[in-house]
Amino acid sequence: MQEFLLWAGGIVISGVIGVISWVITMIFGTLKEHRDNHNDLVRSVSAHKLHAAETYATKQDVRDGFDRVMIKLDKIDDKLDSKADKT
Repeated sequence: MQEFLLWAGGIVISGVIGVISWVITMIFGTLKEHRDNHNDLVRSVSAHKLHAAETYATKQDVRDGFDRVMIKLDKIDDKLDSKADKT
């Protein structure tokens, strides 16, 4: 009887250890997967930051665009003034 209990206890302990090791493997596998996804996301955001920085307008570009808009508005203002003077 004692041999049977030792044999059955060994099977139970082996099963419990197997289940525990499976759970630990699943946890660490999930952690590794999340870490890999995080690293991919970090690389993606970093690449987007670089792309966004390359496509920003410089201060000079903004000034030039603003100057062009102001010239157009001045021309419109002059046309409106000339129309008002005719009437």
